[in-house]
Amino acid sequence: MEDAAPKLVQLALSVSECVRCPQLAASRLRAVPGGGHAHAHVMVVTAAPSQQEEEAGLPAGSGLLDEFAALLSDSTPERRAPIYTTAVVKCVPRDGQQPRAASAAECDTCYAYLSREISTIAPHALVPVGAQAAAYMLARLLGADAPVFDPLHLRVISTPAFKVVPLPSPTEVAALPAHDRKACLEQLQKLTAQIRL
Repeated sequence: MEDAAPKLVQLALSVSECVRCPQLAASRLRAVPGGGHAHAHVMVVTAAPSQQEEEAGLPAGSGLLDEFAALLSDSTPERRAPIYTTAVVKCVPRDGQQPRAASAAECDTCYAYLSREISTIAPHALVPVGAQAAAYMLARLLGADAPVFDPLHLRVISTPAFKVVPLPSPTEVAALPAHDRKACLEQLQKLTAQIRL
């Protein structure tokens, strides 16, 4: 197996120098590449990095692992498969100083970086987290055949290259009504155990 680590280091350098989205480049503290195991079995993809990840210089999406561990009380690091976390957009999108959702154009512009991460790591499971990341990744990977993301009907979608497992974010789970939240958490428990997240 070819060592992916040097390719990921070079990709992170390219991300850090990127100015393809002038508004994002001008408002960022730094670009936030992905990070984790270079031969990860599971790749977690958020829509964009958090401000905390940007400020601390942490890999995009890395904060989600602790949030899921807190949400799913039996999720322990010892049980996890090797993981790589990243985001579709590599900068925190902002209007002035306020974070905002990434635009479709920003997602499309950054997708080349994400595509290189996916092809370099070749994960067994790709896990888009949150409604925006799930909708974007499903449409990008499956085109017209993409199912609509529904946090109450979670499932594994098989592709020739890997499994796609769209999940709601912990914030989206918390916003569900109590009965729906319970059903969603039960599904999350099963799926995260299945993919060892």
